[in-house]
Amino acid sequence: MRAFPLASLLLCALASRAAANPHALPYTYPSESLSKGATELELASDFTPVQVANPDKGPTAASTGLRFTEVFEFEYGITSRLELGLYLQFFNDPGNGVAGALDGIKQRLRYRFAAPGEWPLDVAVYLELAEMSDEIELEAKLNFQRRFGLATLMVNLWGEREFYLRGGGAWVLHPTGGITYQIDPHLHVGVEAWMNAAYGDGATDPASLLNNSPHYYVGPTVLLMFGRMWWSAGVYARLDSFGESAPLSVGATNPNYAVQYGPLWVRTMLGVDL
Repeated sequence: MRAFPLASLLLCALASRAAANPHALPYTYPSESLSKGATELELASDFTPVQVANPDKGPTAASTGLRFTEVFEFEYGITSRLELGLYLQFFNDPGNGVAGALDGIKQRLRYRFAAPGEWPLDVAVYLELAEMSDEIELEAKLNFQRRFGLATLMVNLWGEREFYLRGGGAWVLHPTGGITYQIDPHLHVGVEAWMNAAYGDGATDPASLLNNSPHYYVGPTVLLMFGRMWWSAGVYARLDSFGESAPLSVGATNPNYAVQYGPLWVRTMLGVDL
């Protein structure tokens, strides 16, 4: 891409009105929603280095691969409180040699119960249906938010039920939360934490047990706003067994396995107010 068109785009963004609904914490939804008739495009990208079995070097050998997910979302304000989101999700799986494949589509509604600051605690509810390549997901979130001057505390109580196309399913818990501070209207910094754990799928192989066990992450975040555009990012360290490699014995039973949760996790989000 040439520098001049990119610079022109940024200058136009800086001269425009404020972004519609930025995510100061990349994983945690705010309670605010789009105004009626407003639209926004978002791109969320997740990256984590993971251990991948390398049977060419031995039955228990492993190497490092990069696992990523790309999610494109279109948001629309149905009313001043009710918001629609439509998603396309792509992923790679270094353990199975998958790169850039379509993982599925999602649809969700988010509703906030009152104007920001009207209640002592801002509350919104989020419901999502996802048709993925290997499962159907039903997801729900309760979004809580409280402002303290220039600081904002946010928590999402997040859970889902997965129905595997091969049969069976699992409950997944994925709570998130953190605090962000506005240094100036264009710059916010914060700290965010999140957890992921799956229960009840009946899997007994070492790879699934490893990936389904609870994983905890925490790290710094930043939000930059440029008029109609915004960008946020978080870099998270895994607190459970930080820096520990995956058990190499997993590769002996499943040479195509890949650990889903690496010692570090990066999420970036880019939003454009249409």
